[in-house]
Amino acid sequence: MIAIGCPFCLTMISDGVSEKQASGEGQGVEVLDVSQVLLRTIQPAKAKATD
Repeated sequence: MIAIGCPFCLTMISDGVSEKQASGEGQGVEVLDVSQVLLRTIQPAKAKATD
């Protein structure tokens, strides 16, 4: 996982990772905005609180 805080950098890094994945490298690498990473960390806790 690569976490990015800049929209421009997110686009540039995503393009680079996509290029590597097309050539068979970097499989399983995700490029996410920092807010997406934060959301993933709080969603499981939120779901447990409602159970």
